Amino acid sequence: MSFLNSLKLLRLFFSFDWNLSQEKLPEFFRARDYFYYYHLPFVIHYPLIVLFSPYFIFILLSKIIKFKTFFMFYGLPLVIYVFFVLFCIMFDKYQYYSLPPTLNRTNLYFALKSSIVVSANLIMFFIHPLVGWIFLILSIMYSFFVSLYLYSRHYKKRFLRTLSESLLIISLILIIFIIILFINNLIQSFKMLKQFGIL
Repeated sequence: MSFLNSLKLLRLFFSFDWNLSQEKLPEFFRARDYFYYYHLPFVIHYPLIVLFSPYFIFILLSKIIKFKTFFMFYGLPLVIYVFFVLFCIMFDKYQYYSLPPTLNRTNLYFALKSSIVVSANLIMFFIHPLVGWIFLILSIMYSFFVSLYLYSRHYKKRFLRTLSESLLIISLILIIFIIILFINNLIQSFKMLKQFGIL
């Protein structure tokens, strides 16, 4: 992990100044290494951001906090963040394997790199959950379109084609999610039918 290099990468994608791309940053072959080295320095502070948030302290002292409220305010954003990072990795893999194999070609991980903006914006939940939600959505949209632009520019593809490829990955994730929900519903239905003695 390197918080300094995480800030350098954030500066590159947040400013959108490609003159900064000349600055050398460590490159990795695996998505896990990119996440560990650049994203984790921001993510590991999220529990502290929540605990020391003035709004969280207020609702804690007011004794009105419930698990459902806590999950909607602070838990669900982290779940969405994790799913977005997984989407970025899948999209990067798709872009890499969609081209014919070339000697010494490496995965550029444009989507995973640009999602550093989303990781850094988790700090906005310190101010208020609503502010955090707004910035989370905006940073996801920003990171998404930056990665599309970079892949379109680097591989000289039409932007709409790159967009359609990203929608394909999103559709695949949704199908997997629907299959999981369907299997879960079947299991729950089987348990209920067995409980009432129908089966």
